[in-house]
Amino acid sequence: MKIAITGTIGSGKSSVSCILKSLNYPVYDADLIAHDLYKPGEPIYDYLISRYGGELLNDDATINRKILAHHLFLADENIMELEDKIFPEVMDKINHIYESDPQDLVFFEVSMLFEAQLEGQFDEVWVVNTTDAIRYQRLLSRGLTHHDIKKREQRQIPTSTKLKLADRILDNNATQDALKALIIETLERMSA
Repeated sequence: MKIAITGTIGSGKSSVSCILKSLNYPVYDADLIAHDLYKPGEPIYDYLISRYGGELLNDDATINRKILAHHLFLADENIMELEDKIFPEVMDKINHIYESDPQDLVFFEVSMLFEAQLEGQFDEVWVVNTTDAIRYQRLLSRGLTHHDIKKREQRQIPTSTKLKLADRILDNNATQDALKALIIETLERMSA
């Protein structure tokens, strides 16, 4: 079963992924899969160089993400254009990973799942949910500003919509131990 883990920024997707890994489940991060597509020889790499030029390159010919981010955030259409190219490539890689993993349950952390309209590509969608106060506390402690958080939230669909689209909701408002217990309970219900 191919399962997506998603949620609003700061909800605790990575915490869920870490707990699942500690329980010996395979978990893959779609953002890391996407980062591999920026490597020389990949079609996304070639597209970025043709679109933005050699100024994107570091001395070792890798993409300079800070310069890329600058170009992307100049206009929303720049981000949407890249997403239109990268999301299908990421999904192809996810499908390849899933098909080659012998486990019954394979998890993928996909932060922009609904925004990319990829939810139909998974057997189940788990949405990690927490209060806005807890999310903001986590994000501010990571060094983000209120402005940064708002800007990132604007690119995501509302949490209420994500919750309606979820197959399972993991409430992450308590301790890591409570979250782990909830995940174990969820997995046990799935295997019953």
